[in-house]
Amino acid sequence: MTSPGPAIADQTVRGRRFEVRASTAGPSLGEVALAAGGAIVPAAHRSRWAELMDHDGLVVDVWDVDSEKCACSLIVDIGRTRTLPGHKLWRVDRLGGYPDVDAIEASIRALHGLVVMRASVLRLSLGIFEPNSDARSRLADVCQSLGFRKEPFARSYERTLRIDLSGSEDEILQQMRASGRRHVRNREKGELEVRLIDDPALAPRIDELAYRAMNRTGGNHRKVDWVAVMKYCLDVPDVARLTGLFSPSLDKPLVGFALGLREGDHVEYNTAGSSRGQVKAAIGYGPAWDLISWARRTGAAWFDFGGIPAEDAPPSSVSGIARFKRNFGGAPIEVREEWAFEPSPFKASVSRGISESARVIGELTRRR
Repeated sequence: MTSPGPAIADQTVRGRRFEVRASTAGPSLGEVALAAGGAIVPAAHRSRWAELMDHDGLVVDVWDVDSEKCACSLIVDIGRTRTLPGHKLWRVDRLGGYPDVDAIEASIRALHGLVVMRASVLRLSLGIFEPNSDARSRLADVCQSLGFRKEPFARSYERTLRIDLSGSEDEILQQMRASGRRHVRNREKGELEVRLIDDPALAPRIDELAYRAMNRTGGNHRKVDWVAVMKYCLDVPDVARLTGLFSPSLDKPLVGFALGLREGDHVEYNTAGSSRGQVKAAIGYGPAWDLISWARRTGAAWFDFGGIPAEDAPPSSVSGIARFKRNFGGAPIEVREEWAFEPSPFKASVSRGISESARVIGELTRRR
């Protein structure tokens, strides 16, 4: 049976008592209990998905003492730093996705207390993801009171387009811009097909398309085990979906793809890629609409279309992607803040100094 993990803290938040437990192997008892109770555990905090993404660390469960129910289960990714051997970097990305904000606060307080007692932890980073501005402000106040520093930039997108999924598919279509509706309705004209990607032989092609997309926008391409991702999507079809646009007449029929992940009450447009110039069609619309339809069928309340720049942002390499996303309609909202806590400011300063020195030396070496 899955171990509940040792207790690392008892927290009282607004009169409610929580017990916080941690384990190094998952799925934890909390994750299992949440799933058994019908709760939607965010993909970002599922142990199996974390393993696919090479996030090696702690599984933290927050239990409501009075109800004896798990309120949330989180993944803490633990990485090493090359600047100070033996020291580690702790990070919780997409901290949120559960309706119980008290439990999220309890997890922040417990993790803060834990890293304070561990001399080997150089930094605890929290990527707070909360679309409700009042709840996000409350968690920010908690972080500030504990000595966290708000980072000027989040590691991932801070703004997204929120597409409401409460209506019918036709009602969602009507909320789109006219050009967007046209592209969606034309998504399977001619030889084009939108369907699930389930053939392991397509993994290299997916990686190629993902690389092209990152190269066009100046992003960092990350190697992913797409065969394992396909299997994950097939095993838990209500949590993850990998869909593609195919043109059967081409030597490489797959011309675009998109990956959607269920993150609690919503679905995230997680990763996408496409080719250019191979077909006379707006490639991204078919896979994106497929994910929106799937999200609605799974019972998600809204669709998170990933990062978008501000309306008045200057033109950039992502302007085209932003226009594509805005064609689907939706409301722009703030969702994320980045907070960091360094138990030893001196060690953190030394680490940054070493890192900066290495960067300068690297630049001088390349100029020679």
